[in-house]
Amino acid sequence: MKHVLQDTYDFDFVLIGISCHAKDYRLAWKLNTSMEMHLSKMDSDLEVFNEKAHPVSTHSLFDYFDEETEQEYFLIKNKVPEGMLIPELPHADYLLKVFPSSVFRMDKILALLSQIDIVLTCFPVEVASLKSKVNLVF
Repeated sequence: MKHVLQDTYDFDFVLIGISCHAKDYRLAWKLNTSMEMHLSKMDSDLEVFNEKAHPVSTHSLFDYFDEETEQEYFLIKNKVPEGMLIPELPHADYLLKVFPSSVFRMDKILALLSQIDIVLTCFPVEVASLKSKVNLVF
C-alpha cells in the first residue's frame, strides 16, 4: 500500500497582479508614498525550488505590517530572468499579497494602485484557480 503525504495550506490572502516596468525598489517607494505604507526589503528573497530541491529562481520580496488593521502586505517580483513565480500570470510583473483577507477592501486598493503613474494596470487574482499557488506560501 502506498501512502501519500498531502500538505494543506491556508490560502487566506488576497492577491493583486501589477503590471509595472519600473524596478522593484521604485514601485515599493511609490506604494509607500501614495498608499501610506512602509514596505521594506526583506533580508532574504523568495526562492522557488524544483522537484530535486534545487533553487530555480529568486524573487525580491518587500513586506509591511499595518498594526492598525493587523494586515501584512507583501510585494513580490513575479518576473525574473530565471522564470516566473506564478507562470499563470504572465502580464503581472509584481504581485501584492495581503494577509489576512477578512478586512480587505479590494476596490479601494485597486483604485489607489491605478492612480500611481508607473503602474500600467492592476487586477485582482483568484488564488484558488492558480496551479502554482503553493509558491505563494511562505
